[in-house]
Amino acid sequence: MAKTDISETDIHDVREAERGTHAEALVALVEGYKADLADYGITDETLAAAHQAVAAFTASLKNRGSVKTEMTGGHDALFSLFDQADAMLKGTLDKFMSNFRKKSPDFFLEYQAARVIRDVAASHAPSGSGNDTTATVEKTATN
Repeated sequence: MAKTDISETDIHDVREAERGTHAEALVALVEGYKADLADYGITDETLAAAHQAVAAFTASLKNRGSVKTEMTGGHDALFSLFDQADAMLKGTLDKFMSNFRKKSPDFFLEYQAARVIRDVAASHAPSGSGNDTTATVEKTATN
């Protein structure tokens, strides 16, 4: 079970460039237990979607790296990458996590709480000036 003893901190402690490799290893581990995890919504389709999400994340890192070297147009490219990452989360991960809404409501609520995104680089305005771009997730149980 030590292989599956992974916390959010463990993921954040890994360098961004290595997260794709770790995520792919985790998906491969889940594939080995697919039959045991069927009650939790793990199917061939969800695993294929997870592989695609990891590939898209890895590709976005490569794209983001090339954007950093280009000063002209970099601003628009970064917004595009953030849009892609957001679409990946909403289109793949959020749909996958909805499998846990009824099966494990506490886990699902914690996931929703972790989905709060705060864009602290958007402005240098002091707090309370109306430029806070914090996205919030309402924590309510939906059955």
